[in-house]
Amino acid sequence: MLGKMIDGGANVNAVDDLGQSPLHLAASAGHNETVDMLIARGADVKAVCRDGRNLLHSAASGGLVDLMERLVKAGFPVDGPDGYGRTPLLKASEAGSDAAAEFLLSRGANVMSRDYYDQTPLHEAAFSGNLRLLDILVKTAPTFMPSTRRDQRRFFMFPRPAGRRRSTGCSSMGRGSMSGIRSMKRR
Repeated sequence: MLGKMIDGGANVNAVDDLGQSPLHLAASAGHNETVDMLIARGADVKAVCRDGRNLLHSAASGGLVDLMERLVKAGFPVDGPDGYGRTPLLKASEAGSDAAAEFLLSRGANVMSRDYYDQTPLHEAAFSGNLRLLDILVKTAPTFMPSTRRDQRRFFMFPRPAGRRRSTGCSSMGRGSMSGIRSMKRR
């Protein structure tokens, strides 16, 4: 269908409001055959979206390792950030693509890279729920993970001991109410 549209005069390099071309969209969705067809029909592989994403970011999101390999050989930087500081490894981790992450790590991608919101590939892998990817990244990461630049704090989650009541805090109190504090003192 897309081929017929292009043959009928559709612009292969048209972009949407976000500056995404059909090539970026196909790569992000993991449609390898569509990507190959668009490239063969003259799609601009060097096009950049408004947020600074290039085709390597999109291919990493879609898990298209063969396309990523071609792009890296063509000179795309493995750790090139988009407009938010997100590298292809962060995009692969966000998508939960362990194959794309493994490829990028084998080409020297920085597992400690951070975007402008201080998210790392480890954060994104945890959010994606891909335990295999998380394991790959943890094994690649140095043993010391520095805390975020912004607040220089670490957050730990500990399980609540069995049999202990849930603690009450400000979130359980009504706005401007002292009843929550009074009830905490009585316990």
